[in-house]
Amino acid sequence: MFRITPFSAAQTTIFQNRNHVSRLSKLQYQASSGLKYSRPSENPIENRTISRLNRTLDSLATQRARINDVQQPLNNSVTNLIQANDLLTRAKQIALEAPQALTEGARETLAAEIDSIVTRLQAIGNSQYQDRYLYSGAAGDTEPFQFIDDAGLAIPFVAYEGSSLSAESVISESIAIETAFSGADIFMQRGRGATMFIGTTGAVAGTGTDSEIGRANLAVSHTLTTFLGGSGVSAGLDSADGDSIIGAVGQHQLTLTDTSGTGSAGTVSLNGGPSVAWNNTNTNLELTGLNGEKVFIDTTSITAGFSGNVDMEATGTLSTDDGATEIAIDFSANQVVQNSITGNVTHVDSSGVLYAGNESLEYEGTADAFTALFELRDDLLNDRGLDNADLSESLQRRFVDLQRASDRILDVVGEQSVALQQLDQMEVQNENQQLDLSSRLSEVESADLAKVIVEMQSVQTTMQFNYAALSIVQSNNLLDFLG
Repeated sequence: MFRITPFSAAQTTIFQNRNHVSRLSKLQYQASSGLKYSRPSENPIENRTISRLNRTLDSLATQRARINDVQQPLNNSVTNLIQANDLLTRAKQIALEAPQALTEGARETLAAEIDSIVTRLQAIGNSQYQDRYLYSGAAGDTEPFQFIDDAGLAIPFVAYEGSSLSAESVISESIAIETAFSGADIFMQRGRGATMFIGTTGAVAGTGTDSEIGRANLAVSHTLTTFLGGSGVSAGLDSADGDSIIGAVGQHQLTLTDTSGTGSAGTVSLNGGPSVAWNNTNTNLELTGLNGEKVFIDTTSITAGFSGNVDMEATGTLSTDDGATEIAIDFSANQVVQNSITGNVTHVDSSGVLYAGNESLEYEGTADAFTALFELRDDLLNDRGLDNADLSESLQRRFVDLQRASDRILDVVGEQSVALQQLDQMEVQNENQQLDLSSRLSEVESADLAKVIVEMQSVQTTMQFNYAALSIVQSNNLLDFLG
């Protein structure tokens, strides 16, 4: 007969309860942490799955953060550009209203409003997000738009100091979204048409391609008048600064008559203009031609008995920077005049230049959003002294320039709105993927708390039963054992 001693029973009970304690400890960990496993070695296969799911969830969380980082500057930019378009829309309305604003005061009021629009558009162009400029492209630390207002310029020159390259934020391995944009591409889109010469000097567009933009003044200045032949006429005291004629031999002509026969007195006229009496004491006689041109002559040395036409040659210079730099007129079909302030050039056909004066130049199609506003303001003030018909045509050109600038801004709004829509879709997809993976991770990683609690109760009950049984065994007397 096989007998189980109390010691053996105690050893068996202790061994069994040690296993139960170990199991209870694991169940308590599951109940407190909500996880099935405290160490990967408990189930290497499932822990490999858990690690893979966690890595994917971390990657999705990083992507979600990048999406949020990109959305805000894009939203700010779209809001900015919509405001910019609203400003240009108002400017277009002003350009259309201006011809009906007949009084000088009314136009000055509109010009002041344009000044305000320029200031607000400049603030938008130089706006920032998190201390970086939105419209400097890849050069986010550089203020993009600088305004240079120099006396040698017809209108302020707008210089773009940012990068022509946009900056991108990487969302995933295959997707990158622009977050810093080239302001030159948004606000300074230009074309190039013909260059208009508005004036009476005789200068016209040359054969080369200009690089100047917007509007400029071409100063045609007189330097020297030379009288040919043996008339004895010479330049008067005020000739250098006062003569307004320019041209090669044969373009201008004096008609001089010595009525005295001795060179002491007579009459003289310029280009068929009114005759003026002269005598041999005149050192600065002013003559005016049919078109208002002027010349100052010295008649102190007229050849006795001279009567006839006197050919002249008048030289001059060209400048687009208010005389800071000048080139001599050579009366050719294509002279290159460079503006020392902007560095840009204008090609001038000087072959038909006849008079000194100023030509207002318009480089059609080149006005950016800012330049178009400056030009509109100056047209409202009519700083070029245009007649009503020419002013109305100029205002219409300003409207066209502003419309082009507005269209470009709206194009960019559309592009950025599409990018935002793409980000919204990616965000929704990201959320769905995170929810799906979190659910799968929970299935693999998380403990079933209800089941854990039931099992804990079962283990505790079993342990109590074992201790109770051991107590009964230990309480047997010798007779019970022998019996």
